[in-house]
Amino acid sequence: MNTKGTSDGRDIMLQRHEIVVRIIEANSRALRLENEINGLDIHSLNARRDLEASGTEANRQALADIVEKKKHLEQQRSALLAEKRWLDLTLDDFDKVSAGEPPHKAHQ
Repeated sequence: MNTKGTSDGRDIMLQRHEIVVRIIEANSRALRLENEINGLDIHSLNARRDLEASGTEANRQALADIVEKKKHLEQQRSALLAEKRWLDLTLDDFDKVSAGEPPHKAHQ
């Protein structure tokens, strides 16, 4: 924690604010990912229906593309959840240290 500067309280507030902004941004990204994944679920149902109806290679490829994109988005979601856990722990540690308490022993 930076305790040097013209105002220790202001520096601490700005550092905490940066963590909170990053949490808000991560939550926003998480909502966008969830919306994209939910939209792909709908597209997947339509693509499966089209594949059953006509069974063309184009329908097969469309479904494969949707499945691949959803897999990629789910990997992004998993990484984002890990980032959010880390940010939550970081904020909690920051608040504990500011209050004179010991931080978490380890971040996972």
